[in-house]
Amino acid sequence: CEVWDIKPALMTLASRLTEEPLHESLSFLPAKLKRDFGLEYREYRRIFHRLNDVVREVGRENDVMVIDLAAQIPPDGKHLYDFYHLNNEGSELAARIIADKLIAGR
Repeated sequence: CEVWDIKPALMTLASRLTEEPLHESLSFLPAKLKRDFGLEYREYRRIFHRLNDVVREVGRENDVMVIDLAAQIPPDGKHLYDFYHLNNEGSELAARIIADKLIAGR
């Protein structure tokens, strides 16, 4: 980006990774994480949220725009159809957030 004088934008990831998997339709995740990755749900959640923290830190340290979707998209079934994939309404909200941030320039 520096070589080509491009201003990057970083984004965090929205999710429904609450303290405990609250909605019954999402109750399968702890067993899947354990089976597929050998991770407990809480450890996976900690790693996921740490990734978003690193994105924010890198943005701050490098004076790069960060679009914090994790902080702005509600962690619910209205916006995400599973733990981290946006549904139509979530995609529309994300598009508005991204557009507004890019237009504002910070």
